[in-house]
Amino acid sequence: MSKFKNNTAIVTGGGKGIGQAIARRFAEEGAKVAIWEADEIAGEETTQEILAKGQEAHFFKCDITDEGSIQNALSGVSEKFGTPDILINNAGIANVGTATTTSVEDFDK
Repeated sequence: MSKFKNNTAIVTGGGKGIGQAIARRFAEEGAKVAIWEADEIAGEETTQEILAKGQEAHFFKCDITDEGSIQNALSGVSEKFGTPDILINNAGIANVGTATTTSVEDFDK
């Protein structure tokens, strides 16, 4: 249960779905988990669930499409847990469309 003891893991999109499962697993394995999530309710709920089990986690509201938001979240992680050791790039967006109807802006996201 301490495979990742003394490690800090950032999980983007850690409040729901696969990201939530990854965040839970890192916490179970002893990591301090920084949950980066745009959905404040989902991020807080996942964090509280992990904390209720006596594991370490903290929620950081973060929009990964915004550099300022990323910098703020990273500063928060450093203040709370120190230098992060692990980054799981899980956050994503869904755009309905085809390759020919999707805008360049949507591709850039």
